[in-house]
Amino acid sequence: TALVRSVRRTTWYRGADTPWTFGRRQHVEHEAFLTLLANQADIPTDAVVTAGATADDDMLLVLRREGHLLDGGAAGRGGRDGAGLVADLWALLGRLHDAGIAHGQVDPGRLLLTPDGRLGIVDFRGAAIRATDAEVRVDEVQALVTSVLLAGRDEAVASALAALGPEGLAAVLPSLQPSVLPP
Repeated sequence: TALVRSVRRTTWYRGADTPWTFGRRQHVEHEAFLTLLANQADIPTDAVVTAGATADDDMLLVLRREGHLLDGGAAGRGGRDGAGLVADLWALLGRLHDAGIAHGQVDPGRLLLTPDGRLGIVDFRGAAIRATDAEVRVDEVQALVTSVLLAGRDEAVASALAALGPEGLAAVLPSLQPSVLPP
């Protein structure tokens, strides 16, 4: 069922220049490349240790992570309050989009809190380079919903308003649908 969801999502949201790639090599190279680009844009994420083919022609991607994911609830926040995390999330998303990257799966299970307290993001297998407006909008919708989970509705809306402005937030609302949210 994961493959079917992936194909449906790719078909529905892919741009005209988005290639169809289902091979293991392309998936590994794609995730490694986008992870390296994020690192180059000073976005806290995993470090690529190695990527490539093994002796038996399988594919390997080794990543090193410093920090922990926020999906552990309050205990996984490292003492950070929800409002601070949400403000950092919008700043992180801005840097990601300025680098031309749309992540596609902005949720607490992919948000990284580094040992020095910086917020980052991991898992770039569904990310896109040269992000379209629609792909950026999907990230913004997901960030809004993630913000509600991290800090509550009022703080989430206030932070989104501060980050996007009234027109930007108004543009996000029509896209607030289950089909653009991670499973």
